[in-house]
Amino acid sequence: MNEGEVPQYYVEGNHQAIISPSVFEEAQHQMAARHSGKNRASSTGVFSGRIKCADCGGWYGSKVWHSNSKYRKTIWQCNHKFDGGEKCGTRWTASRPSGS
Repeated sequence: MNEGEVPQYYVEGNHQAIISPSVFEEAQHQMAARHSGKNRASSTGVFSGRIKCADCGGWYGSKVWHSNSKYRKTIWQCNHKFDGGEKCGTRWTASRPSGS
């Protein structure tokens, strides 16, 4: 570990990049957009990051009801409905059509 005993230099363009600078910048942009909180972007489901709650402004996410029974159902619900401090007051959930 060099902790200041020897001068340090930063050299740009010394070797071929693993990814292009434009791909790196796009990745940095995506990482910044995926910060935690109510306005977080996600890509885990086809509707993730596309259905926004009218009550609190948070995103809807898929939830599974009765996961181990014949009544299993996938619904879309505000991700902040059951948060600790700031619970969303919306009562609305969206069901996924049968067979999907």
